[in-house]
Amino acid sequence: MTRLLCALATLSLLACADEVAVDEPDATVDTDSSTSSGLSACDQPLKSACSDRSSVIRGQVTLGGGLTASTGDLFVALVHEVIGGADGGAYHTSVAVQGVDLSEPVPFALDMCAGGRMWSEENCEYSLQVILDLNGNQGPLNLLPDPGEPAHRVKGIWLSCAEASPCLDVVLDCDSGADCATFDDLSDCACDATSCDSEFGLCSL
Repeated sequence: MTRLLCALATLSLLACADEVAVDEPDATVDTDSSTSSGLSACDQPLKSACSDRSSVIRGQVTLGGGLTASTGDLFVALVHEVIGGADGGAYHTSVAVQGVDLSEPVPFALDMCAGGRMWSEENCEYSLQVILDLNGNQGPLNLLPDPGEPAHRVKGIWLSCAEASPCLDVVLDCDSGADCATFDDLSDCACDATSCDSEFGLCSL
């Protein structure tokens, strides 16, 4: 486990710094209880650190019914499902939108390649941890929401170099704390027959 976490941390530091804008529209997909449907956020230009439009996840976040906290910092983290589920997953990369008000939908875009080129063909599924951070403590070392913070985990995200990336409509529908974000590690991460030439492959370990 230590070896995996060290490798992931190294890739995050070595990730490409150059970003290339790609203006082609993305396809939409359904993932878990988050659904995709003609979002304006999906029409925004893509910026990929590895010059591949498939690496960028876009979408919008709204607040679920019955939850009252609506203002704070929106934290969106891409994590590996192979390891670290008890801590919210193994961190790959994240974005934060400061000072949002979820009384209206808030768009986001996150580039997988910003944390190192690790396609699902060699690394299996990702999760997206989406949290309305009310006290400024979310980050690579803290992927779990505090009680009272609206959150949602989008599970089973497949990021392929051969397929369009997802555009998601994420509803923050949980505010019970860590239980909103923890999960059981994948037990059967097998390398795909098709290679995407990832920088590192968790499926082979």
